[in-house]
Order: sequence, then C-alpha cells, then structure tokens
Amino acid sequence: MKFPKLFGRRRGPVYMDSDALTARRESSPDVHQLKSTRRRQVRKPLRRENTLMSMATIPPSSRIVADEEHPPCVICRAVDFPSLLDWRPGNPRPWVELSHTITQSWVNVAPIRPSDEDSMTASSTSVAEESPCPYCTFFRLMVGQLPDETGKFTPYMRIRQAFEKLGVKEKAELGKTVLVEVTTKDKDLPWGYILKAADDPSTHEGPASVKTYLGRKAVLEGRVVPEMLDPVLLKTWIEFCRTHHEDACGLSAVTEVADLKLVDCNSKRVVSASDLKEDVVDKYAALSYVWTGEEEDLQFAIGEDGQLGEKLPQLFTDAITITRNLGLQYLWIDRCCLSEEDISQRLSVPVVADIFHQAAVTLVPATDDSTGIPGVSQPREEQLSLLTEAGLFTTSLLRPDLEVAGCQWATQVRTFQEGILSRRRVLFTPSQCYFQCCSLHCHESIGVSLHLAPSLNLGRVFASDAGGTTPAQLKDHIRTYMHREAITATERLAGFEGILRRYHQLDNSVGELLGVPLFNIDEFGTGAVVSETDRLAVGLGWLSNGQAPAPGSVEPYYYHEEGLETGLPSWTWLSWRVRPDYGSLNQSFQFSMVGTTSPIVASGVSAAPKMEISVGFEDGKLLSWEIDGDAAVREKRATPTGRILFLRVRTWCFNLPIRDTPEQEKGEDRPYVLDCHLPKSVRQRVLDWYREAVPGEKQAPSTPIADAHRSIPWSDPDSSGVVDNVPSGTEQAPDQEQASKNPPRMIGVVVSGRGWEETTSSTQPTPSSLNKNNNKNKQTDTPAFTILVCITKDDDQVAVDIPKIRRLGAIHLPCDGFAAVSERNAILRGIETEVSEKKALKLDLREVDLW
Repeated sequence: MKFPKLFGRRRGPVYMDSDALTARRESSPDVHQLKSTRRRQVRKPLRRENTLMSMATIPPSSRIVADEEHPPCVICRAVDFPSLLDWRPGNPRPWVELSHTITQSWVNVAPIRPSDEDSMTASSTSVAEESPCPYCTFFRLMVGQLPDETGKFTPYMRIRQAFEKLGVKEKAELGKTVLVEVTTKDKDLPWGYILKAADDPSTHEGPASVKTYLGRKAVLEGRVVPEMLDPVLLKTWIEFCRTHHEDACGLSAVTEVADLKLVDCNSKRVVSASDLKEDVVDKYAALSYVWTGEEEDLQFAIGEDGQLGEKLPQLFTDAITITRNLGLQYLWIDRCCLSEEDISQRLSVPVVADIFHQAAVTLVPATDDSTGIPGVSQPREEQLSLLTEAGLFTTSLLRPDLEVAGCQWATQVRTFQEGILSRRRVLFTPSQCYFQCCSLHCHESIGVSLHLAPSLNLGRVFASDAGGTTPAQLKDHIRTYMHREAITATERLAGFEGILRRYHQLDNSVGELLGVPLFNIDEFGTGAVVSETDRLAVGLGWLSNGQAPAPGSVEPYYYHEEGLETGLPSWTWLSWRVRPDYGSLNQSFQFSMVGTTSPIVASGVSAAPKMEISVGFEDGKLLSWEIDGDAAVREKRATPTGRILFLRVRTWCFNLPIRDTPEQEKGEDRPYVLDCHLPKSVRQRVLDWYREAVPGEKQAPSTPIADAHRSIPWSDPDSSGVVDNVPSGTEQAPDQEQASKNPPRMIGVVVSGRGWEETTSSTQPTPSSLNKNNNKNKQTDTPAFTILVCITKDDDQVAVDIPKIRRLGAIHLPCDGFAAVSERNAILRGIETEVSEKKALKLDLREVDLW
C-alpha cells in the first residue's frame, strides 16, 4: 500500500471537556454547501418491468470497518472513538481534535498495516487507501476538502444534543437525544451528522427499518440508505399522514377540475377522470419535474385510445413504478394529461394548481439528471458509515433543504406553486428520499418517531404551512419566489397566480393587482373606514432591508426592464430580479408597516390624505381604482388589450435635487450630494439608486437648466396653489431641445403612513414653525411614512404636467408627523437629518404616472 505525503507537522490529539472550554471559540452555525461534492458518475439505468420493486439485491452503503483486521492508529486508539461515538448523557462531553487525521504521516504512526492485498470496504473513494487507520479515513472524509499546508484549520469532533442543533426545546422529549458533529474548514457539513444506528442489525434495512418511525421512543437513530429505494418507507410516511393529519393535511374543499385526465399505471393508458366509476380526488399522484435533457427525448406516442407508447422517458416510467408501489393507480403527468396547446402555455393553465393541491402525493425528482429517478432506476450516492465494536454509525447526509436548493427544480417558476400547494411531497435527491406534509418532515437517513417529528427541524424544504394559512405568510412566499428563474415578468406572474388564488380563498382574503397584495380590510388596525385606495397604497410599499453586496447596489433586487409585450410596471415586485451575488440567506422581503400578527397592517396606517389612484391600460382607458377597482381587475383578465401600463397617482410629492459635490469634498465614491431633508443613511441610499439608474455620461447635474428641473419651489399657500416649474434666479423655463439633454429627475412619492394631521394653516409657515415638534396632537403610535423613490423615465425627462416615473426603491421614514398647511402644500415635521438635528420636508400635491 502506498502512503502519500499529506501535510506538514505532526500534531497529537487534544480533547477537552466543553464545559471547561473558555479560551476556544464556539463552532459556527451550520452552513452547508448547496451542491453535493460527492457526485459520482451515473450508471446505466436499471430497466424494470411493470412490477413492484425488489429488495433482493440492494447493496450495503459504503462502510468503513474498524475491527481486528482494520486496527486504529496509535492516536485513534488512545482517543477511544467507539466509546465517544456511543456517548451517553451524564458523561463528560469532550471536544476531540482531529488534526492528526489530516496531517500525520501514516507510515510512522500505524503499528499494524494491512498488506497490499487487503481491501477496505470504503471503495467509493481513493482517500481510504491513504491511511490504514479506519478512524482517520472516516474523519478525513467527514472533514472534506483539506486546507493547504499554511492553513491553521483545526477540525474537531463534538458531541451535540438535539436542542442545540435541531430547533427543539431542551425539555422536549427529543431535546437530549445525541448526534455527533465534525467541524469542517468552511463550517459546512457535507456528510451531515453522525448517528448511531439501531442495535438490532435486522432493522437497518428492509420492512423492519420503519419500526422507529411508527413507535414513540424518543430517539434519533441513524439509518442505512441503500442504493435503491425501499418503497415500504414511502408508504409508511404517507399512510401516517393520512391517519393522523386529517385537519392539517386533508382537503377542506374540493375544486372540480374540468376535463381532468390521468395515467392509469396498471394499463398505461391516459383516461378521463369523468369516465371512472370512483372519485379520484386525493387518490392519484402528481409528477413535478424539470426536464434537463434534450427536448426530442420527451417525444413519445399516445394512441387514439390513450394508450402510451412503449418508449416512454425513463423519468415517467420510474414515476409510474413509484405510484404503483404506493398503492395508487393513477398518476398525473403534464406531457400525458394536457393538450398540446395547454403544454405550450402551461403556466397559464389555472387548473394545474388545483391538480397538485388535490393529489394524494406529489413526486419530485430533485436532481439535474433527467434519465431517471434516484433510487428507482438510478443508484444513489454512497452513504458514509462506520462499523465499530460499539455498533454501526451512519451519516445523516447533506441537509435536504440545501441539497434540493442546488437543483434546477428549485430554480424554476413553474415548479414553485406545484411544491407549495401540494399537501404531501416526496422528493428524490441524489443521496436520499425526503418527505414533507403540512405537519412534519423526515428523511431516510434519520430514524425518528413520526409522533415526535413535528418538533424537529431537520432541514425543511418547504416552510411549515407552506400553502399559506395567514396573510402574513405572503411576504415569505414572495421572497422565496423572487429567486426563481423566468424569462419574462408576465411568466413570473403566471407562475405565482396559483399562490395568489390560495390567499384569495382565506377567510381574510387577500386580493391582488399584478401581484401587489390588497390586504383585507379586517387586517387594518384602524378604527376608520378602510378604502380601496388604502389597500393598494399599503401594497405598493414593498421593500427590502437587505445589505448591499457591493458599493452602488443597495438592495438585493434590481429592476428588469422589458418591452411592453412581456414587461410589467416597476411598481410591482414581479418586475424585479434578485442580484446574482445574493443568496436567499441574506435577502428579505417585507411590506412597510405590515407585521405578522393579525391585524397585520400597523395601527393607524392608511393612504395619504387626498390620494387618488387610477389604472391606465394599453388601449388608453383610465379607470378610477376607488370607484372602478373591480372593473379594472376584470378588464385586465378579460381582454388582450387589458394590459395595465401605469398607475396615475395624485398624492404628496417632493423633489430629490442632486448636485455636484464641492471640489474640496469630492471623493471617488461621492461625486454627488442630495439636497433634501432626509436622514443621512436614506440620502446615501437614494444616491446609490441614482448612480445605478443613471449610468456614466448621464450623471452630469451641473448646468442651470438641470437645476431648473431638479428644484421646484414650494408655492405660497395664499396664492392659487399652482407650483412653478422654474425656481427663483432662473430667467425662463428650459425649451424642449435643452431639456431633453438633462439627466432624469428624482421624485419622492408619499403613498402611506400614520400620523396624518390635515389641519391647514392660513399663513405661510416660518422655518422655526416647520422644525418645531408639535405636541398638541401627540399619538401613542409613532408617526412614520412610506415613500417611493422614483425617477423620470427616459422618454419623459422634460417637465410636463403629469410626469412619467418609475420606481427605484422605497423608504420607511419615521418623523414627528404630517401637517397640511394649504390645499396643495404640506410638511413632514421633525425628520432627524443628523444627530440631534430635526428638520421639516416640504411636500406639494401632484399627479404622476407611475410606470
């Protein structure tokens, strides 16, 4: 046997009681790789006839054996790993340093080495050949990618309990159950945790392996995950849900699906549900998949009588096999059960969401290989395990939510509502099988009582109550959906309409306008009458509190502008995309002043006083939202020309004048300043939006003409109220040719808030009165306002009566309140622009077209 040189100096074992450890840092929370690095080459599919799956030839997992023939090295023998892995509560919990497993020279430390003819059972990896010590081999594989010779990485083995890592309370039945963690260089767990398998080897595989799931024993057991799937396991999970979760996972209402067709898995024929003698609701499976192969491989024949051709894609053949193994006769596959026209416009077929919701189970091949389903015709990845004198110890494998997040199924808009709206899902990953219903989630590699499983977080792929049971959950669905890939904004809308219909069916139903939610009037925490304008104004206030990935990019989202044929207005989140360098963990989505506890809209929040909204259509029609809101929605759905292009908004606005930074203050990243009474952090954010929206040569706000466009004076309350477009000091308004050369204007548009005071003043307020904090109408709720930061569109940079603008972002602005001082002028009082400095922001009533 050859022994390669691994790394530098030798380090002896270090282990210490964690209770006494004060100088060493705690290990970081789990951060997993999104894609497994343990992929192996896919073998030729195992062709199966139309019969039930056999367990006769399932091979064991990759197993490293520690016994007399495979003895430990001197260091591992001193550590006594069998006793530590079989740790019991009440014993000391040491941290065991594993440096020797990645830095030792094996020739010098192994007292007994097998001969070259001896074989290791861990034949799936060449690392096993580098050391004759089974423990060194096992832990080196657990650690994963090795550091370079100059690295200071120190791996540890730690004894953990469920309450520390799996989200369960310490006093819960499962709180003190044991799992072993091996820290890795990047704080990830590519093999998951180490768990002891059941003491009885007969329960490691086959029908007896479901014993732990059906019992009530408070234990986490490791399970052997064989190359091929055990169908008994899937039936156990599904039948448990049917028996015990009727309230959470049953069908509260049934929607009739017109012309529903299904594949009869016994005869392999496409049949019409209306021709069957039995009701098929909750008695069929549905297949949710992404085809990653060549499109021509999806072509197959269907006879006039519905008989499927002999040459089916292996993916469909596997789905039929699984359906029969689950005791179901019928399966829905889009390519078999939809017309050619519906397949080409699949996202726009409204019944698809109902088909998945009413299925008994949804089958999801969560893999990027379309040649078959892992565990059915495709062997799965090996599971690392260790057999010692203390028993068999298996690995829980990469956390399911993160393994699924790395496959194409989790990136497509089409599959989002198929997974969310399903009541039971079985996901087939390259490493194991995963189940989640509306109450619990579990997977093959960990045995746990299903009666106790709901309290654990083993890596949920879908949020609890994923289908949406409260209006507050909508923002979470939007945040997740924002990461899905779509070619156009209209495609993104079609892929989310099933979710929107689900929220519309709630008791406190949520309406929508191009994806913008219209929260139910009962969700407003105000004693006043809630108008349709209030509902839309609150929905327009969506924003992110994410951190910038780089200077100049202040949100995780960017506006994806498209043509009129496929694009949607900038005021709906559907027109925005997640930046490529953002992950789901550092990105959020929320609505300003909307919480999570009913009533979710904060107390006193409403649209701005005097606010009016009209909906502008492609055919030129303009409908009042307050009066004709329902008609506007019907117009959008009924006709091809019912495309909504913009919202005409009459509300309180203010200019955001941008000028050159004085030469002595100018820096590389601060060429401009914002002359506006806003908090410093808000001003910087607005400048970042401006820099991103107006690239390069357009960023030249330095001429008097440009100043004329950016500075609109506050009108005299005693005058007619008409606002001049030319500030004092300029001799005339710019002509059309000059204005077209100017950079876009920035405008703040107030849409909603609380702390409105509509009392008008008969005199022009003085600067001192503007900045004074008026305590006469002091409220218990802190006044705050939602403001859309907008920019004039490229085709409308000239001063017009009703400017065309698009959204750049939204800000939440606390202050001392709003006060109207005339019919067309108002102020926001007490804005903290600097530390201990408060000023007022002047507003005027305008009309804008928000595109």
